Amino acid sequence: MGYQRSRLSEPVPPGLAAVFPLALGGRYLARKGHMPTSQLLGPIIATALFACWQGGVPRIPAPAMAFAQLHIGLYIGTMLNREKLLKTRSLIPNILIGSLLMVISSALLAVLLSRIYGFTPLTAFLALAPGGIAEMCLSGMEMRQDVAVILTYQLIRVLILALGVPFAIRKMFRPTEKGA
Repeated sequence: MGYQRSRLSEPVPPGLAAVFPLALGGRYLARKGHMPTSQLLGPIIATALFACWQGGVPRIPAPAMAFAQLHIGLYIGTMLNREKLLKTRSLIPNILIGSLLMVISSALLAVLLSRIYGFTPLTAFLALAPGGIAEMCLSGMEMRQDVAVILTYQLIRVLILALGVPFAIRKMFRPTEKGA
């Protein structure tokens, strides 16, 4: 049996060193372009374009993945407000039923999607699950699922919500003309 080096002592792949500044540049350009959720979509689009150009990006090392997951959890935790949570106590049954219905419908659609396109059921579920793009992609990476599929479906969902819903609401609630 030979000596194996620790994963922490391996050098950083050159492509991975380019991803961080690329993500920052994508975030900057998305903010300048007033893109919805620019802090998330900008780096995703920039990294995706880089991956198409280079034929992929290297796998994220486990310590960097743990660092990212920890900080996303901390960020979500800092957004919680105790007073607002206590005020919504009466909504808990509706929230639980709505959440359960969303997860069940996502699971049923995931089974259908996995049968039609041949994705694993877990990849299909993460692609359709209600939640944030970052959370679903990080979960998919951790569970060794097809992150490209998850990202694509989640990104389309966010774009439809960000671009389509405001348009539909303006159409539905357009002020009527007086005297007509």
